[in-house]
Amino acid sequence: MLTILNPRKFKFKLEKNIKRAMTRIGVFGQSEIVDAIDRKIFAPNAPLTVALKGHSTPLVGEAPGALRQSIDFDVPKWNIVDIGVLRRRTQPGGDGKPDDIVDIAAAVHEGATIKVTEKMRLFFAAIQHPLKASTTVIVIPGRPFLRVLLSRRSIRFMKKEWEVAVQRTLSR
Repeated sequence: MLTILNPRKFKFKLEKNIKRAMTRIGVFGQSEIVDAIDRKIFAPNAPLTVALKGHSTPLVGEAPGALRQSIDFDVPKWNIVDIGVLRRRTQPGGDGKPDDIVDIAAAVHEGATIKVTEKMRLFFAAIQHPLKASTTVIVIPGRPFLRVLLSRRSIRFMKKEWEVAVQRTLSR
């Protein structure tokens, strides 16, 4: 008996299988990022940051685990997976307003240079950590916690998931 491929059925199965693969890739990627944060593989915090936070562990803020817990994934289309701190997050109060953690995560990941203002000088002086007159900027070094997704291991995992999805589509 001659079996003829039904293009619509094939497309439907392929999209379904790829979407499943993208979901598994999302779970994997989320886990990889959280593990990278937990392994503390980044340079320790600067002395001023240690004084403010009370510890030298990078990527852990005043609310321990806030960045870690913000790592998420989404599969908005069958062939797209977004992994990281997603813009769709809202504040814990459920008011629908954007969460500042997205902007903080971007600054921490990429690094940032913040111009020192008079208000900042007053704040640091008030908490017994006055800034030197020569300090005009505060530099936050980049701690690229998302880069683990570019490791050979991660890329192999992603390729394998796509291959399995295509094979499942072809074999059924």
